[in-house]
Amino acid sequence: MKFIQLFLLFGIFLYASVKTPSDVYSQSIVLKQMVEELRKENGITKPLKEVEQQHNKLPRHVIQKTLEVLTKVNKYREIHNFGPIAIPPVPPRKITPQDVYNNVIRLKEEIHYLLKNQKKYFAYKQYKDKTPSDVYQVLWTVSLGFDELLGQGFTPSDVYIQSQQILERIEFLRSSQREYSDVKMPPKRPNLHPNHALYASIDLIKKISEVEKKLWMTPVPVPKAKHKVISPTEVYDSLQTVKAELNRLSRRLGIERSFPPKKLQTKKTPSDVVQNLEYAKALLPTFDFSHPLNQYPQKSLIKTPNEVYALSEYILHKIMRIKERRGIQLKAKKVPYVYGLEPIYVYVKGLEDLEKTAKLKSLEGFYPSQIPDAPNTKITPSEVYELILRLDDEINLVYNTKKYNYNFISYRNYLEKKIYQDKTPSDVYNLLWKISYELDTILNQEYTPNETYILAVKLYKNIQIVTYHLTQKQMLIPLLKYESKAPADVFMQSLQLMQTLTKIKKRGNLNSATLTIPRDKIITPNSVYNALRLISGTVSELRVYYNIQEHTTALSQKTPKNKTPSDVFSVLEATNKLAQQILRDSTYAH
Repeated sequence: MKFIQLFLLFGIFLYASVKTPSDVYSQSIVLKQMVEELRKENGITKPLKEVEQQHNKLPRHVIQKTLEVLTKVNKYREIHNFGPIAIPPVPPRKITPQDVYNNVIRLKEEIHYLLKNQKKYFAYKQYKDKTPSDVYQVLWTVSLGFDELLGQGFTPSDVYIQSQQILERIEFLRSSQREYSDVKMPPKRPNLHPNHALYASIDLIKKISEVEKKLWMTPVPVPKAKHKVISPTEVYDSLQTVKAELNRLSRRLGIERSFPPKKLQTKKTPSDVVQNLEYAKALLPTFDFSHPLNQYPQKSLIKTPNEVYALSEYILHKIMRIKERRGIQLKAKKVPYVYGLEPIYVYVKGLEDLEKTAKLKSLEGFYPSQIPDAPNTKITPSEVYELILRLDDEINLVYNTKKYNYNFISYRNYLEKKIYQDKTPSDVYNLLWKISYELDTILNQEYTPNETYILAVKLYKNIQIVTYHLTQKQMLIPLLKYESKAPADVFMQSLQLMQTLTKIKKRGNLNSATLTIPRDKIITPNSVYNALRLISGTVSELRVYYNIQEHTTALSQKTPKNKTPSDVFSVLEATNKLAQQILRDSTYAH
């Protein structure tokens, strides 16, 4: 009797419904171990440089540090010709430990793909009573650990770009308050050092803190100047605090704007940085009580299906332009409309699109990069919006390369966004499903049994978690060995599994839409894969409904080899039997 031999090296079960700084810290320690291993593989044997204890850091500051590390991961990939990855901005909402946790998980998986020994096990330990400042300290150590991998740390030119971004954001805040008086840029003082740049950054933080008080916000603590020789990296770090607070000010005023990335400028010095920061300080609105405060409802920043629909439509048009320019005449399959869907289904469909885009990137020579797992917590339209923005970014990475040079504009910076009303998650889901099928026409290849097997085993593990939660019994279903099973046979198993899950939903009084898996005239491996993706949305919905937070984290993945449709059939059959145990009286007998 054979049981599923997992090709994934899973971590421990995690039960916390809301992630805490201690959870983030625990994962950050694993991340640190992974960076140490990457350094060893690159011949760097000296230990990581430890960072002094940090103070007064909040999740909004820590998430900036995760993006700093992600930027360095991207530079490492570019140096080694692995292909770039998408780096998102900080979302315009209150940042929570869960957001930071998600970014750290992404960093772990991104670094996993950079390791030569991807079977390496990294021990996990759950820490307690940790703060965002503790997490920040570890992440800064991780960031510094990349400097030798990149050949250098941040340069004055890197810091200069940060100062330009800050200046841009402050000019935006100034215009939002209708302050148009001419403020001249201060003269550039020659021969300044990073110490002067750090002092200028602290002066700017001090003014921001004063502004926050006037806006009845908890002011950011003003750090004390360090009496030592300062490096550009420390100035860069200080400017991340400035950026975090400017984002917070924008959210307080109920306004949001994205800015295109700045191009690298060489031969910049601390004098250039100080000039920008002094100018930024002069431009920052004072928000005096003698001037009317121009502000908008903060709830207007919350995304709805209307905004997600406009974004998805923009991506669909972009994909049609790709097909037109490449001369692809193959028509996509027709998409059925499903009423009454919740955002979690839309999110999972977005993951499907992201996964297919990753496959497209792989065909273009990109190394793999992280794709989020299906969620097990309630999903909002804002979170769907952020995921689909990443999809747009990933498509741009492929088709804005020198090979294609399509010069696609990021939706963030697109100035003619359409405005819709009364759109529903089902409307968005329909568009994302169309994107999925259009991506199939560009890929023009079937999913392999190996790829489908991976998804099938993930489904098995998730059904196992649901079964344990509902029955309080740990069950293992033996795999039966088959030969000569065709994709049509596997597809029939997927239909049966969906029927079983639908019965579980009805029994649990889960009043939501029932998905019907489309049946193609000719069942192909893609038909099976797309069916399993639909099923994964239903499983995620069950987990959210019953608040099933347990999950397994894959720290290492080993792609299975030589799998056949018969192997996938065996896993799905076992998964179906496992789900059916939930509906049997005998399961609940003592």
